[in-house]
Amino acid sequence: MTHILVKKMATTLVVALAIATTWQVSAKDISQTELQQVMKNDHKVVVLDVRTVEEFEEGHIPSA
Repeated sequence: MTHILVKKMATTLVVALAIATTWQVSAKDISQTELQQVMKNDHKVVVLDVRTVEEFEEGHIPSA
């Protein structure tokens, strides 16, 4: 009985992970002007900074 339960749990976990990893997120590059407009209309905007540490340090404005 325990063996069947473990198999069911493992199968459920695999299916859940497959579903979780197949969701696609819509992302695109936009201009500063477009970002300002989107931020005025939608407060759920996520901005993801993907620069390296070196790039961040080169372009970061302190207290920004």
